[in-house]
Amino acid sequence: MARNESDREDLYAEATAFVRRVELSPRENVGGGAAVVAGYRRNGVLTIYLSPDEMYQFTPAGELRRALLRDALFRTQGGTLAKLIRHRTPTATELLRHDLTADELAVFLSRTRERLAAFLLGLSDGDFLAVRQSPAEDVVSPLIQSLRAILASPLRLAPPLPTKRR
Repeated sequence: MARNESDREDLYAEATAFVRRVELSPRENVGGGAAVVAGYRRNGVLTIYLSPDEMYQFTPAGELRRALLRDALFRTQGGTLAKLIRHRTPTATELLRHDLTADELAVFLSRTRERLAAFLLGLSDGDFLAVRQSPAEDVVSPLIQSLRAILASPLRLAPPLPTKRR
C-alpha cells in the first residue's frame, strides 16, 4: 500500500483496466465539475466512480464487491462489508478494519441504492453527456442495463474476496 495517495486528476485516463469505459458529465456542467466514470473489466466487473471519492464495484451478477466513500474502502465479507481506513503515523501506515453491523450494513446499502438510483434516473433522462468513451461504440446503454439489473432487487453482497496469504 502506498504511504501517500495522490488525488486522482483524470479518472478516465487512469481507468486503463476497463475494456469498455465512459466519462459522463452533467449536461449543465459539461467540461467542468463532477464527471462520472464507469467501466467494465474484461471479466465483466463493473466499476462506477460517481466522484473521485465515491466508487462502487459490482460482479457480473450485480453483487457489490467494493465501495469507496471519502477516506474509507469497503469490501465484501460475504455477509457484511469490512470498512477499511488507513491510519497514518510519521513512520507507518496501518489499515484499521471494522466489520459493519447488520444495522450499519442496512444503512450503507440503502444509501448506496439511493445514490445509484439517482444516477440511473439522470442517465436515463439524458441529464449526462458522454464526454469520452472507449471503444467508440455505445457504452452508456449497457451501463443503464447493468444499473437497472442491479437495482431491480435488493442490493446483494458478493462472496468474500480472497485475502492475502502470508
